[in-house]
Amino acid sequence: MSDTRVDEPNTVVTLSDGRLVAIRRPKGRDLLEASRLAGPDACRMPFELLKLLASTGGRALGAGELMDMGLSDAASLLAAARSEAGFLS
Repeated sequence: MSDTRVDEPNTVVTLSDGRLVAIRRPKGRDLLEASRLAGPDACRMPFELLKLLASTGGRALGAGELMDMGLSDAASLLAAARSEAGFLS
C-alpha cells in the first residue's frame, strides 16, 4: 500500500516497494508540454503530466517505470498528481 504526504514544495508518495516519488507542483509550461506529448489521446494526458512532475532517487520517473508499475502504485501517483495539479480527473 502506498503512503502519501505533502513535503513542501513536493508531494511525496511511498510506493509499495519502499521507493519515494516526489511530485512537484506543476507550472503552465508543464500542462502545455503534457498536452503536446499526449496528442489527440486525452487518456494519456495525466500520465504525460505525471512523467514531467515525478522524480525518484534524484532522477525523473521514466515512462516505462510508470507504465509497468503495479496499478495501486500508479493510481496513488495519479491521485497525488491530481491533488497537486488541481485539475486532473
